[in-house]
Amino acid sequence: MNKLDLKDKKILYELDLNCRQTNAQIAKKVGLSKDSIGYRIKKLEEKNIISSYTAVINFKKLGIIKQRILLKVIDINEKETKELLDFLKKENNIWGYGDLEGEWDYSILFLSKSSLQFNDFYQRLMGKFRNIIGDKLISELIYYDELNRDYIINIDPQREIPNKFNIEESCIIDEIDEKILKILSKNSRIKLIDLAQKLNISSMLTHQRIKKLEKKKIILQYKANLNVLELGRDYYGVKINLKNYSQKNEILNEIYSLNEMTAVLYMVGGYDIEFDLEVLNTKRYHEIINILRNKFSSIREIKSFRAIDYNISNNFPK
Repeated sequence: MNKLDLKDKKILYELDLNCRQTNAQIAKKVGLSKDSIGYRIKKLEEKNIISSYTAVINFKKLGIIKQRILLKVIDINEKETKELLDFLKKENNIWGYGDLEGEWDYSILFLSKSSLQFNDFYQRLMGKFRNIIGDKLISELIYYDELNRDYIINIDPQREIPNKFNIEESCIIDEIDEKILKILSKNSRIKLIDLAQKLNISSMLTHQRIKKLEKKKIILQYKANLNVLELGRDYYGVKINLKNYSQKNEILNEIYSLNEMTAVLYMVGGYDIEFDLEVLNTKRYHEIINILRNKFSSIREIKSFRAIDYNISNNFPK
């Protein structure tokens, strides 16, 4: 675990809000020089507190489906574990996968342009590893409500629950736009001039294209991928099943009020409510769970997993 001072925490918070801010912009908000910001960011990267920078892409606008697979494995040895992880690393359409502890052992997020494309991956996964897969749960991720890490600087969250999910009109993008999305999904802090050189177009045209992608809500945000464990926190994926939906909105309001809550997952299939927590310790996790259990009688069960490791490949789907 790395100890951070208030300035480092403010830098992380700003990078979590918008990691395409320049060092000069961050410097004004944090109260340091531009050079000091650059030095501190470099140190945060070297300590692996910041692992990468990514663009939050609205894949629905591109006609891409997100499928989440949870796996429980049985009778697995070290060799088979390595084979499974090597298999996942080589899959171009996997956005990320996690090694878990608790209800499930592995979580996989797969991006596809059709159910047939997902089925091709699923059949290959099962064909190779069915003997070690004891149970599985497949759900479609309709919306991943990724929220700011307000806990970094200990502020009360100002959040709203999404009212409804509209049908997204697909947008057609050309080859240059696709290249922009691919590059920004891997490194969203790349300088404009460097990005333009990779695209072989002018910086002005590159800037205009990025702004259009933002205006069309294809690019939603730019975030730093933070190593939660290096921040001295535990990541929990919490799953709630309800007896009925009478208190669902009240439960969601309670969840959205937690500044350790970093995302709510809206799924087709799976659990009734799913959300992510990044807490200081197990004690705090149990405090939150007990509050929910005691406050809401409509909760049937609460399950969770703790992330041991999570690999974000940010592969742009083929």
